[in-house]
Amino acid sequence: MTRMLGRLTYANVMVTVLALVALGGGTAFAASQLERESVGTGALKKEAVTPAKLSKKAKSTLTGPTGPRGATGPQGETGARGEAGVPATSLTAHVSATDKLIGGSGVTRVVPVEKAYAVEFDRDVSGCNFQVTLERSTGGGSVIVGPFEGNPNAVIIEPLDSTEGHTTRAFYLAVLC
Repeated sequence: MTRMLGRLTYANVMVTVLALVALGGGTAFAASQLERESVGTGALKKEAVTPAKLSKKAKSTLTGPTGPRGATGPQGETGARGEAGVPATSLTAHVSATDKLIGGSGVTRVVPVEKAYAVEFDRDVSGCNFQVTLERSTGGGSVIVGPFEGNPNAVIIEPLDSTEGHTTRAFYLAVLC
């Protein structure tokens, strides 16, 4: 106790008193100066009281029971049927591992190019997207596909094996324009 009393100074005591007044005493003082029910509707700002600020009891006095359900309205008119859309693709090719065209639509020929295949169509496909699916084989693999430089009607397909080496693989190609 003597140890604490030796460190008490006027400044320490005043800081403690001011902290207590600021944290709790000021609010208690302000509340004690208001008369009971002294804040009326005239003292409130417009739209200051929202439903979230009301008690459950106050809310229950403001709402009544749900009324009966009304009759269902008449069925609206059905709109005219639109025209059939254009297919996503009309350009396809099924190519064998030996660069033979097995089937397709809009494809004119398949030409071997180094370790790849050039698949040529009957129209410009340079602005289209290409989707290639390799036929099943053991060992996995992937494919590089893109427009054929110098021929806007052709797509270059380069099948790769699981080690990313060039391989000969049958594939399906869909051109989406």
